[in-house]
Amino acid sequence: MLELVLASTIRYRREWFGCVVVNLADQSTRFFNRSAAYIIEQFFAPAAEDSLDFPDRVHAHALVEMLQNKGILVPALADNGISADAAFHLDTMEFQPGIFHTPLGLEIELTRRCSRRCSYCSYDSSPTVNTEGELDESAWKSILDNAAGAGVVFVRFTGGDPMLRHDFWSIVRHADTLGLLITIGSDLSKFAPVDCERLKSLRNLYCIHTTLDGPNREIADRLRGNGNFTKVISALPLLREARIPFLVSMVITSLNYSLVGETARLARTLGARYFVASPLYAAGRGREVNALAPNKEQLLSVARQLRDVSFGGDEELACFELPSADVDQGASLARDADWLLLQDGMRAADRFMRVDPFGNCYTSIKAVEALGDGALAGNATLLSIESIWRNSKLLNTIRSIPSSETQFGKIVSIKELVGTSSTKEDA
Repeated sequence: MLELVLASTIRYRREWFGCVVVNLADQSTRFFNRSAAYIIEQFFAPAAEDSLDFPDRVHAHALVEMLQNKGILVPALADNGISADAAFHLDTMEFQPGIFHTPLGLEIELTRRCSRRCSYCSYDSSPTVNTEGELDESAWKSILDNAAGAGVVFVRFTGGDPMLRHDFWSIVRHADTLGLLITIGSDLSKFAPVDCERLKSLRNLYCIHTTLDGPNREIADRLRGNGNFTKVISALPLLREARIPFLVSMVITSLNYSLVGETARLARTLGARYFVASPLYAAGRGREVNALAPNKEQLLSVARQLRDVSFGGDEELACFELPSADVDQGASLARDADWLLLQDGMRAADRFMRVDPFGNCYTSIKAVEALGDGALAGNATLLSIESIWRNSKLLNTIRSIPSSETQFGKIVSIKELVGTSSTKEDA
């Protein structure tokens, strides 16, 4: 009788709805209900399916068969199975419905330094920004240790441009050894062929994230500065040749909204696996170009263009996987009304949290723009990620605001946040 076990490549989290299963082997993330979680947990130790008592044998058999096909369950003779430090919240008795027990992912802003001074930058990043007080390598590694120990499964390194830090690769390699799925955001201005080899050495790299604001140099460089378009389209073939997955994002303005479809097609031609579209928001230097924010009709045009080029799926905002031409285009369509919520709304504090270059945690730059320091939920050098996520007065205030379920996740109103939040965190 064949004994099966959860593969050693699995990270498992028990959650309010059931469980999260991350397979580092294929970088997949799957969510299962409570019945499925009960079955899955029977295979933390080697077990034969027929020897276990499942209430619904037919359902259990179909699930076990699917888990085997996806490489989540493997023969115990061929794999030592999931390690004790890769399973989280198994002893948790109470979960808060609708909210992950700890963040599913972190966006880590390693630095404000950047090669460019984009007109719409929400973070005032630039080549000459003062980086005094930004956390050092040791502090970031400690935060990553804490996050991985709390069950965080994704980390996105961003900035500024994180690749400009001299200790960037040491920090990223540390995240990789912790089994965190890694995304790296960069404008690729300083990207070199040697970086492809470094990226290929990472076992858990999910993708590289860069920005292209139009299908030609004139429109793409309008707000990002001369040379951006050329740098990006020169670096992407290097990534494609090295088989490193990458995501292309586009900041939507009144200048380029009609070119979303064309830009997405260019991204596909260049080899992008994903395409992201998000509207300009007036924060940081973006306040100076607020007049360029897309209006209602322009946002609806963006939604139609994305449907026309048949992209499906979702990421933190609007992430659309780019299928090859011969793949069935039957992906779910975006709901137009969702786009209209993005201008005055932000993601609820239900899945992700950001950490700024000084260790301060918050949910959205939109909250920072609206509340200033009052938008900071706590500092990750002083408190654990888990403690900040569960106990922050601000995050719990955001969670109390009625939210709208959208293709982008739960969205809450900035105006509602301003009206209900008057508390500054103690740390």
